[in-house]
Amino acid sequence: MIIGHKVYNVDEDFAPIIYKERIQAVLVSPYRIDDFRNNQEIQDVFIKAGCKIFMTHEASEASIKDGVISDRVKVVMQLKEVSVEDLLPRSEITVDLKSVEEMLAGRRVLITGAAGSTGSEIVRQVAEFKPEKLMLIDQAETTSHDLELMMHKDFPNVSCDVVVTSISRRTRMEYIFDSFRPEYVFHAAAYKHVPMM
Repeated sequence: MIIGHKVYNVDEDFAPIIYKERIQAVLVSPYRIDDFRNNQEIQDVFIKAGCKIFMTHEASEASIKDGVISDRVKVVMQLKEVSVEDLLPRSEITVDLKSVEEMLAGRRVLITGAAGSTGSEIVRQVAEFKPEKLMLIDQAETTSHDLELMMHKDFPNVSCDVVVTSISRRTRMEYIFDSFRPEYVFHAAAYKHVPMM
């Protein structure tokens, strides 16, 4: 017990405890972050229960006096909500953008899931490389319309077609590929919340 509250062992089946106690958030001890990140089973239990997950990270705090940063810097721990994507074990990827630009400039590029968070960022980056034409596909009408407005505003010189359809419609996709004949495809159509789906 801590301050009158029961402490549960992570080896227990604690999914029923989360529902019984109506747990809405989890604070991961700074000493157990690596253990938590490497335990997909525990993560899945909290994610499926809809719990928010908070972890600490280090942040520097410098004092400024008369416009000069002091040489005394203290490290503070800040609590931050993490997303499912933050928990995925992946190493940092560096991209040679000059090579990508040389590859995509003046080419026909098709992007699926173009109106989603990942897809729309791909659209912005690819549009910077001045492709000959973009074909942007997504099944969501409203966000596709927003994407089309963004392209007209931010990249008026990039030829672009926005198509609302699902990539699972085979004959529709075959028609798009046959008529557009893309030279490069960025496939970003996906569900993000994989454990839930």
